[in-house]
Amino acid sequence: MSENSLRPGDSNRIAREYIDSLLVETRWIGSREADTAFSLFGRTFSTPVMTGTLSHLNTFARPGGMIELAEGAAAAGAVMWMGMTEDEEAEKIARTGASVIEIIKPYKDRELIRHRLDLAADLGHLAAGIDIDMVYDAAGEERVFHGYPLQEITQDELYDLCDYSRIPFIVKGILSERDALTAAACGAAGLMVSHHGGTTEYAIPPLYALELISENEDFLKHPVPLFADGELRSGSDVFKAIACGACAAGIGRPLIAAIKENGAESVADYIRKTTAELKKMMISTGCGTLSEIDGSMLYIK
Repeated sequence: MSENSLRPGDSNRIAREYIDSLLVETRWIGSREADTAFSLFGRTFSTPVMTGTLSHLNTFARPGGMIELAEGAAAAGAVMWMGMTEDEEAEKIARTGASVIEIIKPYKDRELIRHRLDLAADLGHLAAGIDIDMVYDAAGEERVFHGYPLQEITQDELYDLCDYSRIPFIVKGILSERDALTAAACGAAGLMVSHHGGTTEYAIPPLYALELISENEDFLKHPVPLFADGELRSGSDVFKAIACGACAAGIGRPLIAAIKENGAESVADYIRKTTAELKKMMISTGCGTLSEIDGSMLYIK
């Protein structure tokens, strides 16, 4: 057991414990073959299992790791969420044929954010957006991330970025109804409900926040797609995320291990295995399509 997992306020541990607290009822009568396909921003995918927003895999997982993550996602018919990359690497990732959602850090140099939005559009990415929750370090100081100073995004800046982007704009790091409503009002085309590696201690679990947002009356007047990540590992985890209101969910750490094991092939295999687990959960709950999964099937132990 890691030292991190022993901290009472560790938000990753809290998120995992919440996922495990959700129990699923079965509905066998009338159950049928399940279809895991879903559509997003005009494209159709064979699975709602997505990669987590990963970056710098080349430095700690495997040389060429980001390219292999993209190749694995493409082979499995899944969306790839991409974190921080240099321009040349982003271009190589685009050439794999993967459908990419790029999440850009809130760089203090705002022109760099706009440059990356332009590049994402030029490369034909599915969407791009901003990460709002990793600005400050443990001491409360603004981060310098891989040599790039970060700075919080204001509501006016968020509105301007949503308006500026030529492709759907995503806001990542949403963990409250307040931020969800604000981001949607600014023009966000989708929201990733998550926290970044447990940056804030005692943060509420993403799936708990997801349910609050998806049931918010004001949000339901003008809903946008909701996504989730944070300690998700299996098809049953993805099923629970969808039941809480997500249209798709990201797998992070397990895919890092897959990259280390055998690159793109292991990534594709893990996504396919997770999708098969999701399909089994759907059949056992009488859900023929993803849209039939809802919170009425969940109980908290």
